Amino acid sequence: MTSAKKPPLELRLRVLSAIDYAPGNSIRARIKSVSERVFKDQQTDCVYQFTWRTISTWLYRYKKRGITTLDNKTRSDKNSYRKIQVNELAEAISDIIPTLSKNKTGVIPKISLYRKLMQKNYFQRSQLSQTSFYRMLRENDLLDCETTKKLRQSFCMQFANELWQADTMYGPSIKQSDGSWKKTFLIAFIDDASRVITHGDFFYNDNTKNMIDAFRTALFKRGKPDRLYFDNGSNYRSKEILQAASLSEIGYLTLSCAG
Repeated sequence: MTSAKKPPLELRLRVLSAIDYAPGNSIRARIKSVSERVFKDQQTDCVYQFTWRTISTWLYRYKKRGITTLDNKTRSDKNSYRKIQVNELAEAISDIIPTLSKNKTGVIPKISLYRKLMQKNYFQRSQLSQTSFYRMLRENDLLDCETTKKLRQSFCMQFANELWQADTMYGPSIKQSDGSWKKTFLIAFIDDASRVITHGDFFYNDNTKNMIDAFRTALFKRGKPDRLYFDNGSNYRSKEILQAASLSEIGYLTLSCAG
């Protein structure tokens, strides 16, 4: 009873989530139990049933590298920028340029811009080498204000709750009663269309539990988004988040850290 159409990512995540609740005393038994079930794509009404080998392969890939390796097809971004998207770099450049001074010839040195991006932790050198940075500037004319503005808007959604993005950053250190200082972390969600912070909160630990607490509060305050777009950090691709997205029928995307 397998549909001819390729199953969407959301459906594959629902299949993996079903393994945790399937009957059986071993992972192999639970996978076989899931392979006997039928799954329906609510968007297209297509019906799917998967072999235990297929489900095992998905589970192995997810545990090894996360959600971004659930599919073994040729990358759609082959021969393009894989680690940093052009619109992401355009956004960062727009933030940084006002803080830099021009040289005697009236331009901002590219090396100064690159160093500032690294210093402010917009990107890691493993994500964006100096050579790649120069190439992206040249090929996309990212120092032109109008070009940068268009690229920044290229990923924007039209309506609120179409897409939420989330990230974690270091917060201030708080002095404790014993005189020691404890680091804090800010976990925040932003609506892509309206740029409203659906929720942000400081925690003493950057872990899955606190990330889920922040996500739950954002849902209570702003309702359910159609899609989520997170980085590939362990908290954002945890089993709990994938299950919540799958059961709530929320589309889920991650920014791959793979080369």
